[in-house]
Amino acid sequence: MSESANFKLPIWAIVIIVVLSLIGLVFALWGVMSSFYVASKQKANKETNWAQHLRKKPSFSLNEIFNYKQGVYALTFKGINVEDFFIPVYIFTTDNLGKEITKLISEINEDRTHKIRNYMDLKDIEFNRVVIIQLFEEKDNQKMKEWIKKIDSKNRGFN
Repeated sequence: MSESANFKLPIWAIVIIVVLSLIGLVFALWGVMSSFYVASKQKANKETNWAQHLRKKPSFSLNEIFNYKQGVYALTFKGINVEDFFIPVYIFTTDNLGKEITKLISEINEDRTHKIRNYMDLKDIEFNRVVIIQLFEEKDNQKMKEWIKKIDSKNRGFN
């Protein structure tokens, strides 16, 4: 004859185990749902932070720059990946856009602007993919600084 062990838990212990299990299940589901929410929000914020702002502004290619004079402008490229960490945007002010772009292109060619030249070499970008975006018609250093901060071009871009 075999002896079987009779092990009985009191009712209050079973209730505590069930309640704690349910609480743990609720926290686990909440954690999973939160991670999906955070991931989707980060993706939306990354795109909203700079690409959406720039799409709302007038843009033109290098052969159209002589129609514009002073203002706050951004230099970027066609066909960029908005999900990349690095933002290929250079924001600047000028009194004469034609002279400023000519000077900037010569600095890029002479490798005096290392960040832009290195990015163009890394991504195999030619000058025909350069896009100029007019942020403001008047030259305003304060607005330029606001755009650099808004787009985070100082930390993740060319500025």
